[in-house]
Amino acid sequence: MGLPQLREEVENLMKRADERLLKMVYALAVTYDKDEIVAYTTSGTPLTKEAYMDEMEAARKEVKEGNTITTSALKDRVNSWKEKYNKSDGQKRHQMP
Repeated sequence: MGLPQLREEVENLMKRADERLLKMVYALAVTYDKDEIVAYTTSGTPLTKEAYMDEMEAARKEVKEGNTITTSALKDRVNSWKEKYNKSDGQKRHQMP
């Protein structure tokens, strides 16, 4: 059965459904939408729409509270990470037989 036929069949079933079935289908549809992965954190953790919106709200709060850094400070921070990585990467290469 293709998608158009499936939609039509489900639509016909819903027209005849009782209140209990309609509530079950509704709950399933709402849960399905909430559980969909919409993004991933930088560490690879999947986020549902609800979790993503929570993360965005937390970020907005941080900005409102002034918990930000300048572009220049961010560049300095990234460069220090690069230096640290390059040093540790070089040490690893020298330690390998």
